[in-house]
Amino acid sequence: HSMLYSNRALASSKLQRWAEAEDDCSRALKLGPENLKALWRRATARKELGRMSDALEDVEKLLKELPNDAPARAEADELHRKLLKMATTPKEQTTGFRRMEIVEESSSDE
Repeated sequence: HSMLYSNRALASSKLQRWAEAEDDCSRALKLGPENLKALWRRATARKELGRMSDALEDVEKLLKELPNDAPARAEADELHRKLLKMATTPKEQTTGFRRMEIVEESSSDE
């Protein structure tokens, strides 16, 4: 049943096990695509996992069903801001090598 996975996702979220929560929500949505709580919980898990685009996609689906939902609207606005900031912020180089010079000091005892 869809609600079982959705409820387990809530428990996983409380324990900050975001990947498990996302997985359970996806399972819940396969069984019951109308389960809006699972959609909201998956959006939250995806946001915590740093998957902002996926989280925004879930929130936008939720807003199609509940266009006047203030928390969902606020979440969508926040995700839009974060995605815009990510797109305009230069990424630090995290791979590859940097050239470093190694200088040996001579000891005065020699």
